[in-house]
Amino acid sequence: MKLVLPCHLIPDRTVVTKPTGTKPYILRDNFPLYFYGEKKEEIKIEVPQGLKYLVAQNDNSDVSIIANLDQELAVHFDTQEDMFDFVDILRWKEEEENSK
Repeated sequence: MKLVLPCHLIPDRTVVTKPTGTKPYILRDNFPLYFYGEKKEEIKIEVPQGLKYLVAQNDNSDVSIIANLDQELAVHFDTQEDMFDFVDILRWKEEEENSK
């Protein structure tokens, strides 16, 4: 069972697939990037805010940037109860944002 939603409605760190795909990704609101400079020091690169990131669930080196927050992704559920719980979270999130 799955729900296909615009990615801006899907909470951070939710496991998703592309609407017709099967490869699992973790949807992230931010994604820290690190590299090692000439002196082997760890350098963190700040990524742009207002984007979403798809990180392959089984391979952190596979990262895609989503600039169009209306892009649809699928959230999969094992049971109908899990899906209803997820929808309740979305409603709570929407109510919280509307009360600001």
